Amino acid sequence: MRKPKKRRVKQNLLLKTLPPLLAILLQSVTAFPQSRGLEQQFQKAQELETQGRLDEAAKTYQEILKSDPKNLPVLSALGVVLARQKRYAEAVRYYRQALAIKPQNFSTQLNLGLSYFKMGEFRSAIAPLKTALALEPSNAQAATLLGMAYFGAGDYRHAVEPLRSVASADPTNSTL
Repeated sequence: MRKPKKRRVKQNLLLKTLPPLLAILLQSVTAFPQSRGLEQQFQKAQELETQGRLDEAAKTYQEILKSDPKNLPVLSALGVVLARQKRYAEAVRYYRQALAIKPQNFSTQLNLGLSYFKMGEFRSAIAPLKTALALEPSNAQAATLLGMAYFGAGDYRHAVEPLRSVASADPTNSTL
């Protein structure tokens, strides 16, 4: 069954603005790899990612995880790289591992919700997006995604409030 055209257009507009958000959110992770060697590998992976060499970046992040499997910034960064490659199910795995370490991480909650959203798993996207919005109540991206996830899940009643809050905060927002 095809999505109504108006809904598809709004979702496409929103999804076009989200990839740069992932890179910005990754930078908000504050912990860094502990050893100098791992830090150098981490910097190499970030450079590869910046250059668009995503397969190499992912492999480098995975190598770091072999030595340090609970490295929060690496888990999050690998999730972002995989999401940029549209490998959302794999990204979800790494975001979940990161959240097992630090559940109240806004960026990781938002990225987890975004990955579910992009897979069309709107109901699964709701919980992490609600958590992200609770962590940063004025974040327009989290509110918009949460409203769109509710909408995609067919829960129109719950979709209204987050979308209304974004629209009232920014009446010129053309994605709504």
